[in-house]
Amino acid sequence: MCAPLSVAGNRVRHAAGLALACALVAACQPPAADNYVTRTELTDHARMPSPPAASPDVTGAVWAPSGASAERLLYGIPGEQPLLALECARQGAAPSIMVTRYVRADAEAKALMALVGTGPVLRMPVDAVWNGRAWIWQGAIPATEPRLAVFAAGGPVRATVPGGGAVELHSSPLPTALIARCAGNAAPETGPSAEPAPPPTAP
Repeated sequence: MCAPLSVAGNRVRHAAGLALACALVAACQPPAADNYVTRTELTDHARMPSPPAASPDVTGAVWAPSGASAERLLYGIPGEQPLLALECARQGAAPSIMVTRYVRADAEAKALMALVGTGPVLRMPVDAVWNGRAWIWQGAIPATEPRLAVFAAGGPVRATVPGGGAVELHSSPLPTALIARCAGNAAPETGPSAEPAPPPTAP
């Protein structure tokens, strides 16, 4: 049995009204799928880690005192940006050795830096710190830490930090001397260095 014409007409008009209302609402908003993909891509991109850095070429790299402080050593190629720095920090009750790796880090990241040579293996926590121009890795360890003897073993030391590659630190008596002075709270040396200092371009 067919429905009366008046009822059928009402149903048609009702369906048409719903379709028109849906079309008007959709026209006022961006496509949900496009909006979601755009927001997701931007958010994920912001949280993605930086591409890994290549291990630097250390041909010609040397240890030398910083021009700013006799209690700070720079390692790098003379005339270029330092690759790593060791510094005796005496702010607290016990002096510590601060290690700075001049390689890009992700903002506010945390990691472990490994120092591996022919002696003990030293793994120390490092944080990404802002030095005024970039995020770099930095951490401190008590100057009396026995594993700092990794610098006294007589061979090269590889310093590795996640995403920052590995930098080979050539053997030198300067790091061991700095650590010994710092641990003993002795006065810093002021005499000339046996190795030329690479002028620092980073603080």
